[in-house]
Amino acid sequence: MPSIQSSDCILSIRQVRAIVGLSRSTIWRLCRSGDFPNSITLSPGRVGWSEQAVRAWITQKMEPDRVMGSKDPQGIASVCWR
Repeated sequence: MPSIQSSDCILSIRQVRAIVGLSRSTIWRLCRSGDFPNSITLSPGRVGWSEQAVRAWITQKMEPDRVMGSKDPQGIASVCWR
């Protein structure tokens, strides 16, 4: 089980969408394929994501070979959202 850092927050799907700029269905598809951090079950019908895990995923997507609009093997363009 991953450890939770004291500065880590649990994000809702709405917050994750705002941070990564992806739709709900794309986030879930990436989770199922193992290409996005797993959700954390908070209660029946409610899940969240570790903010640190989401931000680490963004950092990984911004590696030098992925910057400047390059495409990953799945053909998804890497984008820097501001």
